[in-house]
Amino acid sequence: MVDGKQYTSNPVKLLQHLDKLAQIKESATRKNFVSPVMMHIAPTGVCNLECTYCCYANRDQGQILSLDKVKHAISQFGYLGVRGLEWTGGGDPSMWKGLGEAVEHASNLGIKQGWITNGLKSPYFTDWKQLEWTRLSFHAFNYLKDGEERLQKTVDKFRKDAPNTDVSGVYIWTHGSEQRLNQVVNFADRNKIPTRLTPDLTLGKESIDKMMPLVGEKLKRLDSQYVFLSDFNVKTDRAHDHCYMHMVKPFVFHDENVYVCPSAALSPDNHLNVNDKFKVCSIDDILETYMKGAGGMRNHDCTFCKYAPQNELVDDIVKDIKHKEFA
Repeated sequence: MVDGKQYTSNPVKLLQHLDKLAQIKESATRKNFVSPVMMHIAPTGVCNLECTYCCYANRDQGQILSLDKVKHAISQFGYLGVRGLEWTGGGDPSMWKGLGEAVEHASNLGIKQGWITNGLKSPYFTDWKQLEWTRLSFHAFNYLKDGEERLQKTVDKFRKDAPNTDVSGVYIWTHGSEQRLNQVVNFADRNKIPTRLTPDLTLGKESIDKMMPLVGEKLKRLDSQYVFLSDFNVKTDRAHDHCYMHMVKPFVFHDENVYVCPSAALSPDNHLNVNDKFKVCSIDDILETYMKGAGGMRNHDCTFCKYAPQNELVDDIVKDIKHKEFA
């Protein structure tokens, strides 16, 4: 069985960056320089699927970042010391014309990269060996009769053209997905693709709490060696409304702004899109904003926070306590 913590955002990974956490602790009180661990960029609202469970379903699907803006964002975060970049959506990054040049720009700055794509086509970018990893969203199983065949061709091509690039997968389980879940597990196990399984997180706490054990039980019966339930990374109860994710994994969106994280849209109260309360700064103001500590801790009352465990970890780290010499 694969170790799921290798393929998801979680506190274990965050603890690999003690230098960054020390900066966040310092910035929490003095509001000085902080360097995020990584950045996420969603360069386009364009996608070749219309998934009903897309957490950015209400985005402006016509918005597209210019190559200059993306390169500027990469350069500013790179100057701050960011060394990881995830190309993501809403929209599918494979549908953005500037991706090849932007990936090369980031590579030249020493920034390691990965991307999330549905894998159906990549008309503007095929130099996959520049990436550390590819995560395939297995939505084609739900929407295309020949989805499995097309994904198989994509996986074969990835592994031929970029044999050192890790390939993983993600599948969102929805009501009525039992038959497809069998298909996904067979596909993942046959191709040895570590695949995260999760219920539709946009439906809110009550639905998540109900569906998570149900999905886990179905997966257990299938006895997969490569598909894992990401229940360790889904926490529906929040200890507080403290948010530090803009200092860990800021999100560059295709409206030319930087937001606190790439997953606020999962919370039902955020209406399947970004909104102004999560805005950190514009792309043009990244350097100035983060040189001043990006404003320190923020307060966001999302009813579901994908990064609740990470926020609680950071909150413990920045907390001032007496008698620090004792553990």
